[in-house]
Amino acid sequence: MTKRVTDDAPRDAGVSIRTTKAFRDRLTAAAKESGRSLAQEVEWRLERSFDQAKPTADIFPEDVTTYLKGSPVPASMVGAVAVAAKSIDAISKDRKFTEMQAREALRAAFDVIKYFYLWVGEDAPELDGPPLPFGTRVRDYPPQDLGYAVAWDRIVYNSAWNDEDVPQDTADQRIMDHWTGDGTEVLRGPTHAEVEAQSAEALAEGKRALATGEIEYETPENLAKHRPQRDLPRRPVPQTPLKDIMGR
Repeated sequence: MTKRVTDDAPRDAGVSIRTTKAFRDRLTAAAKESGRSLAQEVEWRLERSFDQAKPTADIFPEDVTTYLKGSPVPASMVGAVAVAAKSIDAISKDRKFTEMQAREALRAAFDVIKYFYLWVGEDAPELDGPPLPFGTRVRDYPPQDLGYAVAWDRIVYNSAWNDEDVPQDTADQRIMDHWTGDGTEVLRGPTHAEVEAQSAEALAEGKRALATGEIEYETPENLAKHRPQRDLPRRPVPQTPLKDIMGR
């Protein structure tokens, strides 16, 4: 296992690279999200690339390793599960999670991975808790949020760093033959222009219905107008004698 260099370790070996502004902006955004400096973010991601380059022969039988090497979607899914489990296990131990908290984080991560690689028409998994304060570091997230973030981070890492576009399903595109073909059968959703046209049509229909009186704005007056009115007889409220209240 590669040991991450801590902030206290001396850094006397400099590495200088040149990259595009767009790529630097992506790194800067990732560093801000994780709470690391830009240099720490680069170092962390490079260490992860070494971890991913390790052979799997010591984990899987030779025939399974051969299968994964020639099957990008299963390999990517297995890698996502392994990295999520490793990351959450380490953070759980560091934060002294209970067994149930660690399981909650893992279940959230696996829900994301299942949705991404094994989508069958369901909506994306959602978090139960309230939004976290801006600037909260990923490793300080509650268990469910932590698992969710770790899994999506791995999936984005696959797509961006390993250029694994084949397994990627998005909101407007689904690859329909991950497991039964070569990944070329794609189900596409509406384009942005089509979505905007549908929204404009729905807005126009709403304005027409308002103009003709088919619908009304939800105001206190309109609500009162449509609320059933009932005249209920007033009943006298029995009064308790003061002597009974005082226990006399």
